[in-house]
Amino acid sequence: MGKNYVKFMVDNPEYLKFIFETSTDYPVIFSNNHFEESPGSAFVIFKELVIELIDSKEVSDAYISRKILMLWSTVHGLAYLLVKKNLVCKEDYMDLVDSVIGEAIDSL
Repeated sequence: MGKNYVKFMVDNPEYLKFIFETSTDYPVIFSNNHFEESPGSAFVIFKELVIELIDSKEVSDAYISRKILMLWSTVHGLAYLLVKKNLVCKEDYMDLVDSVIGEAIDSL
């Protein structure tokens, strides 16, 4: 999902600008190492996917929340840097995206 998100945003930069440069009805709220629910947001779907990846491990809820935030930040950061051309890949940018997100997931 994360790789597809980055590709979509790079292919549709106006959508990314709309998301980042306007306020949202679905903010991600993080408090005391936990997320407050934001029903209807893309983040909720992303969060559930990460929980499925981590679910087999014996870790605290706080650990899971921080890892979700790390991956969400990685996905958004890559998309934004690529769209704004603050990160320029001389090869296929999706190879880089695949590696970075893959390594982040492996670190779980």
